[in-house]
Amino acid sequence: MMACTSTTGLKQSWPELLGVEAEAAKALIESERSDVTVIYVSCADGIITHDFCCNRAWLWLDPPTHFHHAKVCKEPKIG
Repeated sequence: MMACTSTTGLKQSWPELLGVEAEAAKALIESERSDVTVIYVSCADGIITHDFCCNRAWLWLDPPTHFHHAKVCKEPKIG
């Protein structure tokens, strides 16, 4: 990941992606924020680090066993 730079005016969350398939959601986030690495997380038992990273987007998915067929179950956000 790149070092954090100013994120003023850049999109920080994607509520419109709720219910969207994982790969499409990831592609949209990356197209809007090329500086971001998308990390898949399970809605059922996802554990994330609590350090904030301005170049990381958490993409919450369900079901957790097949992420490529999963859908977004929680608003993706930078963090």
